Amino acid sequence: MKLAEIIHPGMKGVFYGRHSTDKQEMVMQQHSVANLMTKYGCDIVDEYLDAGVSAVKKNLDQRKQLQRLINDASSNKFDFVVVYKGDRLARDPIEHHFIRTTMELYDIPIIESSTETLYTHGENIIVQLLQDGLSKFEADNIRQRTRNGLESRAQKGHWTGGNAPFGYLYDRKTHQFIPYPEELVLVKQIFDLYKKAEGFDSISKKLSQTHSNGKEWTKEKVKRIVTNPFYSGYLAWGKTKPDSKNSLSDRETWIYAKCDFIDPVISKEDWEFCWKLYQQKRQRKVSPKHYKTSFLLKDLVHCKNCNQLLDCKNQQTTGNNGKKYGDKIYFCSSCQIRIEADTLHVIIDSLLNDIRTNQPEQIFLGVIEGIYKDIQKIESEIIELESALGTYSIQSNQVKNEIQSRLKQELSDQNKKMLNIMTTYRLTLKNRVEQTKILINEKRKQIEQFKQVDAAKESWNIILQDAFNNRNDINPSDLRRLLIYLVSTITIDKELRIEYQLRHNLIKQTSNNQMELLF
Repeated sequence: MKLAEIIHPGMKGVFYGRHSTDKQEMVMQQHSVANLMTKYGCDIVDEYLDAGVSAVKKNLDQRKQLQRLINDASSNKFDFVVVYKGDRLARDPIEHHFIRTTMELYDIPIIESSTETLYTHGENIIVQLLQDGLSKFEADNIRQRTRNGLESRAQKGHWTGGNAPFGYLYDRKTHQFIPYPEELVLVKQIFDLYKKAEGFDSISKKLSQTHSNGKEWTKEKVKRIVTNPFYSGYLAWGKTKPDSKNSLSDRETWIYAKCDFIDPVISKEDWEFCWKLYQQKRQRKVSPKHYKTSFLLKDLVHCKNCNQLLDCKNQQTTGNNGKKYGDKIYFCSSCQIRIEADTLHVIIDSLLNDIRTNQPEQIFLGVIEGIYKDIQKIESEIIELESALGTYSIQSNQVKNEIQSRLKQELSDQNKKMLNIMTTYRLTLKNRVEQTKILINEKRKQIEQFKQVDAAKESWNIILQDAFNNRNDINPSDLRRLLIYLVSTITIDKELRIEYQLRHNLIKQTSNNQMELLF
């Protein structure tokens, strides 16, 4: 069927565009569509633009503008849809079929401006399915070729362009990364500070005060260093989102490989430890101020009567003479328990003494035991998810077979409606499969994180390095981090008697009187 038989001057059209990387590609798509509209005397009354979105990585129901387009199709807001090419809509054959079937039910044609043909033309279903399948096959092949090519370059020490990271210069003749010792001293300092729970902004301010050399340190620059595996000997590509210098993409999409031409500043374990801290802060599992508080036992002290965590409050005020009045307190509003922070913090000396009683190896073994209990729990959760995944996959295949069977039949209106319903249901099942796979993958990554970071001696050497110093000589952030990692819980009753339990089966010194812990 000729395009002139479908669209006529004065008809209202809408444009759907999508690009995954280069935003100039969207401009090109819009230019192609504008030329087509001029040729046929039609107007574009709205645009649905999914920018920076991959049709391979994002399912149909995860692309907001495409979903808006499908919803608007039922409201007679437009007469036709224009896309540059069919692969802008989808890569997956089932998703292609869902879009075609839906638009045909609403009697809305989709036109490809690049070829001036109908995307929704339904006379040759087999040819369409073959084209849709090739579209997905091409996308998968491009991804794999890109990954293979970049991994090969990394193994040969080839740098793909741009300046080498701070602290290095790239020699294109030898493929070596030449270190700048004076800059790498700062890089090591940045990682050390970050491992001690300092934030990007705090680190940048410290460096600006001591090592500015006329150049301003920013939190973005510090972030680029901390989140770059280059400093542990790995080249990585695709770390940042398209059109962004500092916004990181999902680590699963990175392509990275070990490079023997880099002299690493830190170990892979240390970098993974920092990455874990970054993820915890980003996901708000650890607040940026979690370690930076004068209430060193915040979120560790429970009321023994009602089992609620004690709240913290700073009641101090400063007089005109500069003198401070009032106290910082921990309190339980339900049970009327109140204790001054300085009084409660004396317990920290007992906690430190108990930690010192345990040999580092003993602490580490206790940590390992606790970690592997957590791993066993996660593995049980994975088994349950895999069982659900199997059920979803079976149901999805059953629906797929039914769809394929109906495609061989005459496409009556009733059959089209059933295909639409079944395709929607299969997309729902497919989404459940994908979400379950993501959950399983996240839990496996969690297990790997436990094994590589939490169970690594290097990580615990970082945590324990301050334990043998006097309490007043330990940086408050470092001290709080140590307590969070090694103290399980602290309880206090109405008589202000205090008890505590260490994590990881660590041994406590015996005390004849609980008040001895305070005084």
